[in-house]
Amino acid sequence: MLIIEQVMKRYAANLLYCAPGNLLRNGVVEINEQIGTITDVFSLDDKGDEIHSTIFLNGILLPFKPFFAFDDQDTDLFLLLKDQFLRNNPCEIACHKKINLWLLQGDDLLTKQIPGKNWKITPIEI
Repeated sequence: MLIIEQVMKRYAANLLYCAPGNLLRNGVVEINEQIGTITDVFSLDDKGDEIHSTIFLNGILLPFKPFFAFDDQDTDLFLLLKDQFLRNNPCEIACHKKINLWLLQGDDLLTKQIPGKNWKITPIEI
């Protein structure tokens, strides 16, 4: 009997933006690398223990690449992300979906200063 081992990769971030209204603090996305689909989504707060081979990322993990314009300076970050999510109709982070992930990093992510002078948007290679 041939046994095929699934190769999983886990990404954790301070905040996982699954969809508007569905944000997970210390969220984790587990991905089957062979087929590129999400196998699990959860919060480390619920697990209690650190999970082996998890890649920890500092920032907000998103299912789309955010865009920030000069006109957005006084807009709340999460209202802006919700608008972009709904307008661009990206896929939410959920099990059994293929998805692209982006990491938004910066020291002042939770302030209203958009974009922060040190913000960085990085694609996550799945």
